[in-house]
Amino acid sequence: MLNIQDPTEARKIIRNNQYDKQTAGTADQYVQGNVCILPSKYSADFETFCQKNPKPCPLIGLGYKGDPKLKNLGDIDIRTDIPKYRVWEKGEIVDEPLDIKKYWNEDLVTFILGCSMSFELPLIEAGIEIQHIKNNTTVPMYRTSIDCKPAGQFQGKMVVSMRPLSTKDTIKSIQICSKFPSVHGAPIHFGNPEEI
Repeated sequence: MLNIQDPTEARKIIRNNQYDKQTAGTADQYVQGNVCILPSKYSADFETFCQKNPKPCPLIGLGYKGDPKLKNLGDIDIRTDIPKYRVWEKGEIVDEPLDIKKYWNEDLVTFILGCSMSFELPLIEAGIEIQHIKNNTTVPMYRTSIDCKPAGQFQGKMVVSMRPLSTKDTIKSIQICSKFPSVHGAPIHFGNPEEI
């Protein structure tokens, strides 16, 4: 785990290729985001998809076409400031580099989606144990049977993160997470995961 609370310092370490793992627990008093970078011809449809599906795709940042900097979110260079990238072509992962400088071009648009890691500190402060942080693993994610609302060519099933909790902690987590709608908010389901 990258146990650093200053996001600028964390990005500096990542930018220098000194860390390539998940960031749960890093700068945990700040909002974390998931990144999607697309050619501009898809950007309007993807933005509409996010607007139609704010629970799974809460849009918290949007870059300008061709600009790898996200100045309104801080000193961020989207080409270097993620621990590891997945480069997709025609539905397949073709590379997992530590930076995407060689892939960046003037036609790309960056989207930042709110991440559930953003509400983990309040859960921990409420006495709720977060298994993936305890075990230094990635938060478990699952594709549900719930359809997202389509926009243009974007469609699919909702993907959710899951945290195993007791009934008591589940109630607490609903109360806490509902205060964070820009990073998914309250759980969409609790109980038997097979129901979704």
